[in-house]
Amino acid sequence: MEKLIKLEEVLLNPNDYSWADSLFLPENKNWNINSPAAVLNLDDLEEGEVSPQFALDNKLILVFSIQEVQDIVENANQQREKCSVNDLFDAFLFYCRNDAFISL
Repeated sequence: MEKLIKLEEVLLNPNDYSWADSLFLPENKNWNINSPAAVLNLDDLEEGEVSPQFALDNKLILVFSIQEVQDIVENANQQREKCSVNDLFDAFLFYCRNDAFISL
């Protein structure tokens, strides 16, 4: 079901999603843990579509596959036993900006 959720929910529960899903966030890139997010399956695209209609309607862009989000969260959790949602968000932003994992 297509719906908007908070980025926080995705970061805290990345394994709740299918490997085929992708994370979409606001196109303005002014993200925080409360940013609206959508987890959508790109396999559901109609022929000729470049982005899911739900993402377009909500001005969301593709950011990462869920597999990448899972890797970011897993890496942070391996470094720090009890990562807060802010730790996970910092790791997420670091990966966005540097294409590398953060050192916590």
